[in-house]
Amino acid sequence: MGKTEFAPLEYYFAEGKRQWPQTPKLVNSRAFYELWEKVYRPEPFPVGRPFRVAGTVLRLPSAMETLCGHTEWSEVHHCAALIVEGATWSKTFLLRFRDGEPETEELPTVSFDREHSRQQETLELISDVIVWIRRNFPQIDILKMKRREFLAFLVESSAGYTAGTVNQIRRMSKPVLREHVRRMLADWAADELNLQMTLPLEGHYAAPQPDRSAGDAAPPGSRVCRRTHWEVYRTVAFLAEISSTALAYARQFELPLAAAEFRPAAKKNTAVVRFPVRSEAPVEEADRFSVFDSDGTPCGLFTVEVVCRAFFYGNLTSEVLECIMQNPQEFSARLPKSPRFHTSEAIRLLERDLAFDTVEEAGAMAWLIGLKECPFQVPDPEAAGFPAGLSPSQKRAWLAATCADNPLVLVQGPPGTGKTFVLEQVLRTLTAQGLNVLVSAPSNAAVDNICRRLFDLPVLRSGSHELNIAPDVAARQWSGKPENRSRFQELREQLGCGSIVAGTHFGILQDESVKDQVRRNGLYDAVLFDEAGMSSLEELLLCTRLGRRAVLFGDHRQLQPFPLRPQIVKTLREKRPVITREEEAILNRSSMEWLAGFRGFPVLMLAESFRCQNPRLLRFASLLFYNAAVRPALNAEYYHLPFRDRLAQYPPETMTFYTTSNLPAELRRESLSFGGSKPGLSNEAEAAVCCFLFYRLLRNYPPEQISIIAPYRKQIRCIRAQLSLAHARRIRPGLASRQWEEFLDSRIATVDSFQGAESDAVIISYVRSNENHVIGFSDNPNRINVAHTRCRKELYIVGDLECLKRGSGSGIFDQMERAFRRDGRIIPLTEPELKRMQREIGLKPMEKVSERACTHT
Repeated sequence: MGKTEFAPLEYYFAEGKRQWPQTPKLVNSRAFYELWEKVYRPEPFPVGRPFRVAGTVLRLPSAMETLCGHTEWSEVHHCAALIVEGATWSKTFLLRFRDGEPETEELPTVSFDREHSRQQETLELISDVIVWIRRNFPQIDILKMKRREFLAFLVESSAGYTAGTVNQIRRMSKPVLREHVRRMLADWAADELNLQMTLPLEGHYAAPQPDRSAGDAAPPGSRVCRRTHWEVYRTVAFLAEISSTALAYARQFELPLAAAEFRPAAKKNTAVVRFPVRSEAPVEEADRFSVFDSDGTPCGLFTVEVVCRAFFYGNLTSEVLECIMQNPQEFSARLPKSPRFHTSEAIRLLERDLAFDTVEEAGAMAWLIGLKECPFQVPDPEAAGFPAGLSPSQKRAWLAATCADNPLVLVQGPPGTGKTFVLEQVLRTLTAQGLNVLVSAPSNAAVDNICRRLFDLPVLRSGSHELNIAPDVAARQWSGKPENRSRFQELREQLGCGSIVAGTHFGILQDESVKDQVRRNGLYDAVLFDEAGMSSLEELLLCTRLGRRAVLFGDHRQLQPFPLRPQIVKTLREKRPVITREEEAILNRSSMEWLAGFRGFPVLMLAESFRCQNPRLLRFASLLFYNAAVRPALNAEYYHLPFRDRLAQYPPETMTFYTTSNLPAELRRESLSFGGSKPGLSNEAEAAVCCFLFYRLLRNYPPEQISIIAPYRKQIRCIRAQLSLAHARRIRPGLASRQWEEFLDSRIATVDSFQGAESDAVIISYVRSNENHVIGFSDNPNRINVAHTRCRKELYIVGDLECLKRGSGSGIFDQMERAFRRDGRIIPLTEPELKRMQREIGLKPMEKVSERACTHT
């Protein structure tokens, strides 16, 4: 470690030794540490191996990468601490003074990603052992097995797992192993645990349920510690640096259309465009760019549809398309304004106020960012009167969210757990108490979804443009209509309650009536956020300044905010010698993850799924994303059917993966096509299988209860084109044309557009199949979580499993394969089987696609 980076810490030790004779208590206090921070403003620094602190040589775990060192005040140990971070581990050295001399204490190394994946693998392997025992020895009562008996079966299921995972289970004590087994059996029916007949004495066949809410939040009287002023300032300064870097990149980024090749499309004013890939201007699928002429006048929109190795393809729409194609050198595509364009100045001003210690009205932001210590409690449920219909975990969330003594509450709502319902009940409770509440979400659709539930309450829908608001919401609640403002006041007086103002983050921050309300009457009583997992930290900071307390609803394991572009992250890294793990989280993860993982806020997770009726469908997502804590609610149909009826209704076949890996390459391969107005990736073989599965499901479900999901819009169009109303009417003779059109429009969709929706049966096509094993954003675990949790009763996957596994950097498709082998089935498709499916649905034999494959481009 260089002397320059280490100098502030040397000054800390030297000043402590000097002050010790007069004020020994002060030297070991937080006040002394904060004074040192204020004077020397320590920054993170690169660390060499080994290095010396306070005369002691400190040794670190072996690592090839540059290590990052930084200091902080440890509230747990009541002393300063030096933290050294590698890519997957962290090492803490406590820094104290004893008899006026500095000393260090080394704490155990903490591993991160490795421990998290090991925990997942451990639960997976225990599940595999349970299933193996149940299949081979159904007479055994697994819950009554002795530890040595269970471990004796471990070898039967350990293939494919690391030796470390197997040994970890072998080393488990009896109580710990039993708790893990109980966790993995918690969603089974009681009569599935052994061969004994079970009567539904409690009204269902579910196994006895443990207290699911235990341990999901901090105990009564807990607190989230205050951070030092310098730590708070550094976080806000980093956000300001991110914003300024992103804005500078957006201003400099340019795609000259002179480098493009144009192909007119069928749709008016639309062309397919091909660009060569440029390392200095990388793009990603679904990127959108504004097109400008040489005078800087906007004149079109370009959307990236497919990115290949040498070229990327997109769709250009413009009223002056012919002029662009004739003189492309006069036009260029640039990045549109991001939300940071609107928040950048406010974050810069906040940074300035923190630098001069002049932050006047921080509101709930003070607790969120760490200017104040934040208390937290879940009140006694015995003393509360709950709204009707709340589950146990929903009750805990409602109690914490409505408790006035909680300045900031985080509620995580996994798919189907009733997050929006709980948010609605919290809003009704707060307004009934006479409180004035702000409601904010990252999208207009999310805001409108909340407003629609509250037509009977005084709600004003903020927003500068009526066209951005759903028509039914705008008609009743948009603040731009005088009659709505009058109705708002009348409802307040009539009901004698509080009020709600709702809008997007940007809409709320720009709304003059909101600013005027704060100036005249002070802060809003509370700010509630929906889809907080998709909100940036800057947006949360600025919006929480408007309220006395804040409640965040969201799920950071579903779709996240649009990430920073790789070039922006690269620029930020180049500006700094090192970046801490916390800064990495701010760059690459959601604000909710930062609040839980680095600020230490308790997270109240909703644990009962009211969507899923078939437990085997939920286990994969619950285990992978929620530590096996989410299970179907007790009212699920599965738990109300006798054993034989349950087996007939929900057999393993209701969860099937059709893999195309064994098909000839020319049949299974993806293709890049230019039909219609947009280029895109599609896979005809997978589309045919999806259509076959749809017609089969149509025998049991109406079309509005069947959904088909794919990551690419071109595949969506391909599936729609292959489906036939005439064929569907052979199965359902009374199927109306309007009903069919609604199905095609709303039930065949991309993953991103389907978040929040659900169906009895879901079919997913992964599309990607190529010789280079490139799978694009199909490897995004959060997107997979959204896709796999839309179904209530049946789930069917179609994809090239080997390509997906080999192309995945996250390993999620290996885990998916184990899940389908454990709880469902995997069917390798053959060429005769594919042709049979095509004949049954009236399709002609497929043509070869090798010459149109994306990987050849």
